[in-house]
Amino acid sequence: MPLEILVFVVGASSLGAEIAAARLLAPWFGASTIVWANTIAIVLVALSVGYAIGGRLADRDPTISGLSRVVLAAAVLIAIVPFVSGPFLRASVSAFDNLSIGTFVGSLLGVSVLIAVPLLLLGMVSPYAVRPACSTSGTPSRIAQGETVPMRTTGIAIRKRTPTSEPTKAPAEISSRASVEMSKKGRAANGATASSAAAARTTRQSSRVRG
Repeated sequence: MPLEILVFVVGASSLGAEIAAARLLAPWFGASTIVWANTIAIVLVALSVGYAIGGRLADRDPTISGLSRVVLAAAVLIAIVPFVSGPFLRASVSAFDNLSIGTFVGSLLGVSVLIAVPLLLLGMVSPYAVRPACSTSGTPSRIAQGETVPMRTTGIAIRKRTPTSEPTKAPAEISSRASVEMSKKGRAANGATASSAAAARTTRQSSRVRG
């Protein structure tokens, strides 16, 4: 049972990391289809590679301690992401700002550096957990795999339906609001300038009448 719970939590964490990565990229590159496509592509590739590596490592070291080291490494790397994402994404924006494909390249590089390795490690957990489940309970591998994989999928489904906070505003929305505010300030400034000019004309006319 503990292995099934572990696989369940890892499945929810993998989808949570994907959503968090897209939220981290949004203030810098927006939340367009290109950014989401890069995020989903990197997540799928990392998980697929993790599945393959996890199955091979399970044959070499089919122990719970080996599985625990993989989960611990993934947790540490995911915990570091919020602290390094800001400086790294800021540097990415500066480096690719002048390129026509800057959003594509910058978001692809950002999500690859930030979450590819942690998700690869999380992908290793599900196939890795099959061998310890077989050795501890004596369950055939095909039955153990049939028990662990649905738990991971259930974790992903529950995490997907968990409500999150208000989405991060994309730069397009922020810039549009900023444009509205700037236009209001511009109209106010023009009105003040017109009032000053009218007062100056009135003063000059008064001076001429007195003269």
